[in-house]
Amino acid sequence: ECARAFVEYQKYMKSKIEERREHGGDDLLNDLVEARVEGETPLTDEEIMSIMQQFMVAGNETTTSTIAGAMLQLIRNPDQMAKAKAAAGGRDPKLIQNMVEEALRYETPTAGMWRLVTQDTELGGHAIPKGAMVQLRYAAANRDPKKFENPDKFDVERKNARAHLAFGKGPHMCVGNMLSRKEMLVAFDELLERLDNFEITDESGIAILPNILLRGVTKLPITYEVAK
Repeated sequence: ECARAFVEYQKYMKSKIEERREHGGDDLLNDLVEARVEGETPLTDEEIMSIMQQFMVAGNETTTSTIAGAMLQLIRNPDQMAKAKAAAGGRDPKLIQNMVEEALRYETPTAGMWRLVTQDTELGGHAIPKGAMVQLRYAAANRDPKKFENPDKFDVERKNARAHLAFGKGPHMCVGNMLSRKEMLVAFDELLERLDNFEITDESGIAILPNILLRGVTKLPITYEVAK
């Protein structure tokens, strides 16, 4: 089913790429069609489809997974839920912003990403040859006890929560990081203001995505009430 859906996506995207090559347009897809590598070489259809696929996945699944994961941690930690609810509805925007950063640290939606080694390197006493593929584990870095005190605790008031690497760092840092932060900020501010008495109805029904690259809560059976 997944393979069939991916083939359909490729067919659809290829038809849209051909439309842009022939008629142009005023959107991101057209910008990619017109882009030139080093001023000369256009991107191939496969490269454009890969970039668009990354935008769709990164712009949807990672944010929703983090929201679900954070709600799970808030429900499991009533003291943190109380602090967050007291801040929601515009009462303490800075705390809600910090909670978003802590959610990104604790529930890191992109656990890791592959990178190509561009030169012979030694890291932690290990030789890594040029051309090797390595995987950066963002989720592991975000639980590093040398960087974060008591790293396995979900703490909405953590002072250095924003020091996480959930969006990567450097030239490959997620281009949509500010949009994702804003979406989560609005979601938590509204959810915690409008709803109350969250409870997990079935612990065994909680499902976590078993994936080496992406992670997150895919099923969270809960009940709640409309806040009075």
